[in-house]
Amino acid sequence: MRHGGGQVIANEADPDASLIFSFMEKLCSPPELNDFMTALQCRVGLLRGWSMFLDNYPMLICSISADTPFADYLDVSSPETFARVFEAHLTQIGLPLMGLPGLAVFTGMACDGLPLQKRRVPLD
Repeated sequence: MRHGGGQVIANEADPDASLIFSFMEKLCSPPELNDFMTALQCRVGLLRGWSMFLDNYPMLICSISADTPFADYLDVSSPETFARVFEAHLTQIGLPLMGLPGLAVFTGMACDGLPLQKRRVPLD
């Protein structure tokens, strides 16, 4: 995003998108070439591990979030709530980043009218 995406967000002038982009920029400093190469090397190692896992278990069933559904706009209410939402959704971030396939399946509605999630995983 630092190579043009930030300017696109600035041009849109959407305050929520700009805020989220600023939160995400704070998560990591601009990479140097060696940082980028190290990250790619780490990614290859992780992909190798996933490949070996998927050879034995062709499917992994897991929740798309480590928390129950969030209130609308929770991620833009503060840096702390953004961090909570971001961490809870690492499955949705990690799978595409690794290039692994994924599929979300609707399983029903909870009694409060939100999408059903079978259990809550503490983030602490």
